[in-house]
Amino acid sequence: KLDLHGMTTAIAHSAVRVALQKEVQTASWRSTLSEGNPSDNVWDQDVVIVTGKGKKSLQHLRPVLRPEVQRMLQEEFYPPLSTTSIPGNMGALKVPSDDVKAWLTFQRQQKGVRLLAIADVLRDISSGNRLRKTLTKVGSNKNDKDSTSSNPNDSISTKDNL
Repeated sequence: KLDLHGMTTAIAHSAVRVALQKEVQTASWRSTLSEGNPSDNVWDQDVVIVTGKGKKSLQHLRPVLRPEVQRMLQEEFYPPLSTTSIPGNMGALKVPSDDVKAWLTFQRQQKGVRLLAIADVLRDISSGNRLRKTLTKVGSNKNDKDSTSSNPNDSISTKDNL
């Protein structure tokens, strides 16, 4: 349950992002502890986000946070997180557990992709490949410059030889 009561839109955005990122970390930890398929038993509950009914908004009972949070979850998260109203409580949104689970799975996969990219860079660095490539490139650039340079001292005029 995430309570956004009294927050500005900007702070609510940050709170939602931080809370969901924290869940990515927690879910990753739980998945390493679970046996079998790592995606099993990672997330099994709906997320409730309390936005308030808009009692303190400039236009009384015209909520500001609710539509903004819904927009953010649909447009700024991939895969998008859908929301539904909680019956009898217009000041709260429910994000279905299946959507959260799909989002967490995607985040975990992306984390794996990023870690593999970092591993490739570290492997290049530790094996010296990157250093050799850089030195080879610098060396070839220097040789190219040396062969095309026109240093006035390299050629002596015939007048000086006489």
